[in-house]
Amino acid sequence: MAKCWICQINEANSGEHKFKASDIKRNFGKRNLNILYINQEINEIEKFNDDKLKFEKLICISCNNNGTRPHDDAYDIFIEYCNANHNQLLKYAHINFEDIYGKNWRIEKCNLYKYFAKHAGCK
Repeated sequence: MAKCWICQINEANSGEHKFKASDIKRNFGKRNLNILYINQEINEIEKFNDDKLKFEKLICISCNNNGTRPHDDAYDIFIEYCNANHNQLLKYAHINFEDIYGKNWRIEKCNLYKYFAKHAGCK
């Protein structure tokens, strides 16, 4: 089995969601989703943790659940802000990360970028 591409130590035994699980739950609920996922074929999805919504296993459980937790949290805060302020964001076409994250905005902005890097690396 392949090694985790993040830590290069543990076995790659965790599948990262193609669409963040918290986004799926927020928009569709936790079960009985009754949504279609189209990726070369049409797939009916009933659960947010359906394997069809995950990349192949390229990272380890430890990195996915613990090591990258600050990155996932920064993404969730960013998306919540975007959802709550979408009209303002569209009107001004500007994002002030200090408005989103407060005084630690530089660190959290980097964590957000690291979330996108993790996602791209799993793709």
